[in-house]
Amino acid sequence: MTTADSIADKRRALASVRKRLAAARNRLRQTHIEYTSTPDGACETYRRFELADGEERAALRQIYLAGLSMADHEYQRRAELGHANDSDGPLEALPLGSPQDPLVGVLVEHRVMGWVRSGPAALASGKVTVGLIRVLADGTSCRRIRLRCAVHSELGVFTETLATVVRQALADPLTRERLDEFLGAAASPAIAAAAQVPK
Repeated sequence: MTTADSIADKRRALASVRKRLAAARNRLRQTHIEYTSTPDGACETYRRFELADGEERAALRQIYLAGLSMADHEYQRRAELGHANDSDGPLEALPLGSPQDPLVGVLVEHRVMGWVRSGPAALASGKVTVGLIRVLADGTSCRRIRLRCAVHSELGVFTETLATVVRQALADPLTRERLDEFLGAAASPAIAAAAQVPK
């Protein structure tokens, strides 16, 4: 074998590796999009987007929007088949809120995230289902809670931030009890203090 043959073989091998790597990256991206079409995945991807910058932020934005598009197609299909209920609708993650809000930092620290589904029934009922997720210390287990929250009375849309949802839940005695249990003994006092909502 000549040196030229050896170089040609190495180039072919390198091209093959690059092709397999590109295919693996595409599969990984597609898996990330599929996961983002779920409530947990939408929350986690959006939180990463909120905290990222530069190229990573742009890539996460594309994945998040593609995931929401996939979730919307799934919702439309459920609606066509008559399987969508009044609390169903297009999925989106709740934005944290203002970076100057002390509650925002505590929600990030305790890995609390939220999502909402706002469908046609929201205008008639004036309410939407909001889900909160808290990733536990092991990094894989989650606690979940669902709340009913008011929508904009004229438009039937939900525009609140995660910080606002948590403050409103803490201000309601019945919801606060459920929220305290969801947050746990360590996170609940810290979040209530940052929210400045008296017990």
